[in-house]
Amino acid sequence: MYTNALNRYLQAILAELDNKLNAKITANIRTAVDPLGDSFAATLSGLAKDGTIANNQATWLLQQTGYFPDEMPDAQLGKGGDNDDKESDD
Repeated sequence: MYTNALNRYLQAILAELDNKLNAKITANIRTAVDPLGDSFAATLSGLAKDGTIANNQATWLLQQTGYFPDEMPDAQLGKGGDNDDKESDD
């Protein structure tokens, strides 16, 4: 609700600036609403878990928004054990 109210006022200000300056001005209020980016990261995590976007796409988006550093090393998967979970027909 806060975002909707803030956006309503912001759009009026942007329209006035666009009209007076004869320029296309945009604003990003994400940092005002989600300062740490945790909500955005949680949304991307859900999208990646559901298969809507790939893990590398979510990582790229988080790097572009500054949530992850650009020079973050690639993830390394730990060594797993043998797959002994199969049921035997014996």
